Amino acid sequence: MSENELVILPHFTPVEVEALNKEHKHREEVAKTRAQLDNDSERVRDAIQRESFWVTQLEYLTDNEGADAAVLHAEEELAQCLAVQGKLDDAIAIARNPERRAYFQMLKAAIQKDDTEECDCKTPDHVIGQMPSAKHGGQMVNIKQCPECGTMNIAP
Repeated sequence: MSENELVILPHFTPVEVEALNKEHKHREEVAKTRAQLDNDSERVRDAIQRESFWVTQLEYLTDNEGADAAVLHAEEELAQCLAVQGKLDDAIAIARNPERRAYFQMLKAAIQKDDTEECDCKTPDHVIGQMPSAKHGGQMVNIKQCPECGTMNIAP
């Protein structure tokens, strides 16, 4: 049996089998035509979807009294979604967790820094991820970090 082979159980009627086969073929075609995204692009796409969810949650929670912990959680989740999309100013403004806010500020400074600037450490930088950069026309850029001193910049 191949990976894409449809398994028909004995209790299905011929009409159901025909409908299942038709749906299976349709899904195969959709899968072939869907854009293939790399992991970082998929992460950004997911963050865009989650952003609308957390905005809706915040609207609901702020209308109800006694949901302070839930509001804090929703704000932190929203801040993370915004940061993944490269909306670092908005993420910094929303994030209440000091460590998370400091990390977002480091990412913002890395993007705003001259791309050719490097630290004086002898250890090569490591690419720690990608994110969209408004400075670079919204393109996905590699974020690199020095393992010794922790400074970040954009990998050329």
